[in-house]
Amino acid sequence: LEVRSTVTSYAPSADGAPTPTVAYQWQSSANRTTGWASISGATARAYVVASSQIGRYLRVKVTASNGVGSPAVAYSDASATAVAAATPNVPRSVKGLAGNKAVVVSWTAPVDNGGAAINFYQVTATPKVGTVTRTCTTATNSGALSCQVTGLAAGVGYRFTVKAHNSVGLGAASAPSAAVTPIAITWTKVGQVVTAKFKPVLGATKYTEVSTGATKASGVCTVAGTGTARLVTCVITLASGTSTLTVSAATSAAVLMKSTRVQVA
Repeated sequence: LEVRSTVTSYAPSADGAPTPTVAYQWQSSANRTTGWASISGATARAYVVASSQIGRYLRVKVTASNGVGSPAVAYSDASATAVAAATPNVPRSVKGLAGNKAVVVSWTAPVDNGGAAINFYQVTATPKVGTVTRTCTTATNSGALSCQVTGLAAGVGYRFTVKAHNSVGLGAASAPSAAVTPIAITWTKVGQVVTAKFKPVLGATKYTEVSTGATKASGVCTVAGTGTARLVTCVITLASGTSTLTVSAATSAAVLMKSTRVQVA
């Protein structure tokens, strides 16, 4: 008997005149014998077990009344086992942000964790890269709602599903994300000048490069060439030390691609 499972009462016979009205009230107990308490709102013939009932036993009280004489009341047997936690529900709103042969996948936590805390999430990409299924997993108990799938092929559209894990196990996979297409960035360094080159991102209207760390500055991104030779080139001159470079492609409304590189100059 797990959280989110459905329990259903027997249907009593409708003998008598006038025809009796039947009412249901689900109850729970910590020890299966005493202390039975009504579960708020659980007044239908079927009851979907809530996580608040973990560790408790269930039964149903059935009352039949037709206004003639006293109502007839009966109780079901108590459940054989106490309510246990279940795997989490599916994560929601899965989306991806393209990068350099990688995609950062993010999502919203499930509505229901199954009655046990979610301790990590697992992301799976489709299609495979050759014979390898690319995945990523969040750090245990980090609470993270994103991770980066690496080792992807540039120019291929990938969809991503996410599963939540708790002490019971992995839950079902989420609905897949929209297709996300990673790119390939070629980085070169000559002296203090670092250049990033990549094919234009479909739909992008603006390309930017920003450096933090030892160098706090913006690079210059230009688009040149035609057809398959058309390239975006971002150039920045770095100060000595370690800098973090972030190249992005965007529209006026959304970021379509972001890739970060740590560079020593």
